[in-house]
Amino acid sequence: MKEEKGSCPRCSKEFSGYPALSRRDNSTDVCSECGNKESMMDFIPFDRLPKGELLTEMIFQKKIGVDFDDWKQWKISMDSERKNAD
Repeated sequence: MKEEKGSCPRCSKEFSGYPALSRRDNSTDVCSECGNKESMMDFIPFDRLPKGELLTEMIFQKKIGVDFDDWKQWKISMDSERKNAD
């Protein structure tokens, strides 16, 4: 992996350094902060995600050609599996 400079497609902020690989399509480089946010969002129950983060997620997924509804269903099913495991 090489250091890069650019604009993050998820948050639109300029970044430099080592990008993170987006979990949403496993091919889009995002800034480190957005990479961390994506990983944390996968562990927070869907109904507890901040509305602003959901809006950012929807816009980003549309931008990279990923279906938000598929991700949403995956999140809800993972939340259900975690509840059943408790």
